[in-house]
Amino acid sequence: MTWPRLEARGTPVHGDDDCCAQCDLSVPEGEARRRWWYEPAKNKWKLRKKLQRRKEKNIARDAEQRAVRAAERAARLDESDEQRVRDLDRAAG
Repeated sequence: MTWPRLEARGTPVHGDDDCCAQCDLSVPEGEARRRWWYEPAKNKWKLRKKLQRRKEKNIARDAEQRAVRAAERAARLDESDEQRVRDLDRAAG
């Protein structure tokens, strides 16, 4: 289905010297990349989406951890405030 459309556009679907350079291990990579190089866009899109999901997940996790630490700090401050009040009451009484 795709091949006939590519052939209609004039794209060689059976490969040519430049296309085969990518698969031919005797051709140095730099030269093969200068001639022609297949870049799989669909896979790159999936990898970008995967990376984006990981980043969003990490951001959410980090925000949750910061909230937990802030709550713990607030609780410690409340405890220390209560201790100060008791100390002041003892000193005054």
